[in-house]
Amino acid sequence: MGQVKRLGRKVERVGYSHGLSAVSRVVHARHDLADTVSLIASKRTGSTWVQELISGGPGVCPIFEPLQGDARVNRLSREREALITRDEEVPDLEAFLSRAMRGHHVTKLAMRLATPRQLLEADRFVVKHVQLSLAAGWLERVFPTSPMVLLVRHPCAVTQSMLTVRWSGSTVDEIFERRPAASNRAALELLDGRTTPAEAFAALWCTEMIAMLGDTDPARASLLAYESVADDPAGALGPVMEHLGLPRPPDLAARSAKPSATTHKTSAVRSSGDLVSGWVDRLDVADRDAVLAVVRDAGITGYGADPRPDLDALHAQHARPPITAGT
Repeated sequence: MGQVKRLGRKVERVGYSHGLSAVSRVVHARHDLADTVSLIASKRTGSTWVQELISGGPGVCPIFEPLQGDARVNRLSREREALITRDEEVPDLEAFLSRAMRGHHVTKLAMRLATPRQLLEADRFVVKHVQLSLAAGWLERVFPTSPMVLLVRHPCAVTQSMLTVRWSGSTVDEIFERRPAASNRAALELLDGRTTPAEAFAALWCTEMIAMLGDTDPARASLLAYESVADDPAGALGPVMEHLGLPRPPDLAARSAKPSATTHKTSAVRSSGDLVSGWVDRLDVADRDAVLAVVRDAGITGYGADPRPDLDALHAQHARPPITAGT
């Protein structure tokens, strides 16, 4: 601990730079990836909020989106990080993630939810990988000792949120132009000529769910519904955190009552105050029905007009053999 304190003073001088990564590599030189939890989720699922909750205990440090915020990493994996089959070999990306998941490579963005001291004093990491939702099976295979959490949220809630953020695109063409071409193929096949942005977001959500639920082992990847966490944070997160060996934050109830620092100012969570059903009055009924039609066509069960999912159906789907988009 004395070494950590001395290094912590050094980090205060170097700030969020290459120096912090170098110091962290020294401190965590022997870090075991069994002590790093990977949180996999689609965009707009409340994944940052959940990451904040499960990494709030003593000795745990959240690492935020290691594939963002570094131009070299973007060049390394721009096309491949979005869609990677389970058995594909991507050695450069694997090597980078091996460093990032040990706390050996951090950026200012990666440390968005943590302090340098928290990084250096940590013995556990929780790393959020939104960009790897289509590569969940690959991540599970190449890091077999690192436990995973799959966070899922109602497709209508995700779609309603995506419709409100400018960076997501406002037309079907824009939506797909802003994503790697390889990751669009299954979604375009599932879209099958449908023309609304809501349907496009639903198709993309479906391909990510198919990859997450169909290509991971339930014994290795814990399935967690955002709605369950919103309804009962301690009841939903307690068993998962115990399974993962993550200490429970002493102020879990107070933490869960606050929106994530990254929650968009126009989100239903901030405006309505209802974490689960805030989207219901904000999503056009026609869009809701169109989203659910795409979800049904994709063969994904567990979701309907009720804002809360059928948890038994979701867990049953996770345990079934993989499904293919459009079947």
